[in-house]
Amino acid sequence: MIRLLSALLLVSLMSVVTAEFTLVDRDGQPITTQAEGLLLWKGGTVCDDSFNESSGNAVCRKMGFGPQISWNSHTQWTIQNNYEIELDDVNCDSSGEWESCSYTETHNCGHSEDVFLTCQGVPQFSLIDNNGNEVLNGGSLALLLYNDGTVCDDSFDGNAGMAICRFIGFTGLLEWTSGEDREIQEDREIKLDNVDCSSGEWNSCSYSTTHNCAHTEDVFLSCEGSIDEADPADETVATCPPQIECPDVSAVPTCPPQIECPDVPAVPTCPDQTCPDCPAAAEPLFSLVDRQGNQIQNGGVLGLLLYKDGTVCDDSFGDNAGMAICRFIGFTGLIEWTSGNRLGDIQEGREIKLDNVDCSSGEWNSCSYTTIHNCGHSEDVFLSCEGSIDEVATCPPQIECTVPTCPELTCPEAPAAPTCPQLTCPPATACPQVTCPDCPPTPTCPPHPTCAPHPTCPPVLTCPPHPTCPPVLNPNLSTTPNLSTKPNLSTKPNLSTTPNMSSPNHLSKT
Repeated sequence: MIRLLSALLLVSLMSVVTAEFTLVDRDGQPITTQAEGLLLWKGGTVCDDSFNESSGNAVCRKMGFGPQISWNSHTQWTIQNNYEIELDDVNCDSSGEWESCSYTETHNCGHSEDVFLTCQGVPQFSLIDNNGNEVLNGGSLALLLYNDGTVCDDSFDGNAGMAICRFIGFTGLLEWTSGEDREIQEDREIKLDNVDCSSGEWNSCSYSTTHNCAHTEDVFLSCEGSIDEADPADETVATCPPQIECPDVSAVPTCPPQIECPDVPAVPTCPDQTCPDCPAAAEPLFSLVDRQGNQIQNGGVLGLLLYKDGTVCDDSFGDNAGMAICRFIGFTGLIEWTSGNRLGDIQEGREIKLDNVDCSSGEWNSCSYTTIHNCGHSEDVFLSCEGSIDEVATCPPQIECTVPTCPELTCPEAPAAPTCPQLTCPPATACPQVTCPDCPPTPTCPPHPTCAPHPTCPPVLTCPPHPTCPPVLNPNLSTTPNLSTKPNLSTKPNLSTTPNMSSPNHLSKT
């Protein structure tokens, strides 16, 4: 167990110190498990132009791992934008050795071409005696092995010896030397060179996996203490769930005995699943499968996400969507998600069934999605969930009854009634000192107009002019007398006129 923990620690530390290449996770931290990571070269990303399987093998081996498991390229994590693109046109021959590769330090790429890589194998150190048996107790000089190969003494010193002794699980270094005095050396390759440490901790070390050495330069170490002294921690660590990690791994390469596992939460009790208004057929069916197509029941493994036995496209997909689906399946949470074409025929043989999964929280009832897509299998989603389906096997959390609620209707406010201007009629003009019995009554303003339903006020009414009274009529006169004309009293009667007395009429009347 201790050696396994040491080996796991080496993975996390290697990504910092391995030559010019490193692998980091979505937070920019060195990867700690055999998982996909963003490939960096001198602190910048690597473009996929000319990159192939041989390139992946060469880079993985350059970092001290075994051959590559898979590689792909795309824009997946926001941290990619924090890096410059530093390497392009990595082209390696089928030998899978870095020395066979050509590359350029200029590029014509975008971050959508950044290389993601998954490497195989876990490197580790060990000490063996003259018979090839592993040395577990300190105090004796033993041959140092790295991945079952010897270590060259170029740049090696006391700091390097102390760092490796502690890394293996001993408490410190007694002495180190180099040379060739055992037959078992000749049967092994030289696997490590130029180990240079600035302190007695492994995370301060750099090294290379190529060499210019002979077995006369193989390193021998004598360490202090015993790996067996840490054995009491084994039982405690063995019962810890996989997600429990030792704190401060750079300083304590083995789990101390006082590390205790937290209580495993009790299996939750299933709530009443009677859902009269919730048709089960309306709920989607998710699952995770491995590269053999088998369903994944335990967390911590990156699996292909299926929806009704079809893949899920990564358009709009985010951490909330991953958390919601992990919980929906029956896991406790999300560890990580990614996308790409990793499993070949397993993906190609399925339809893409779901797209545009967009969730506002880590609960499925906050999600929207479509069952049509515009995707390729290079956009298929992979999830790594936390916990285990078995822990909640009796509870079907994926059956959730949601009663749809009507959205709250907000009626627009009625527009305020327009204000009609105050209508004012001019004062009527009165007939001066004249009685007008037949005059129509003085016109009055009409009632104040009602604005509704007219959206605007009607035109302002203008009162007609006050009518002019007609002249006063006298029924005894054909014309109205001119009272303003005075009689002419200055005219005298004409008395000189002699009446005509000869008129017969006149005489008869007399």
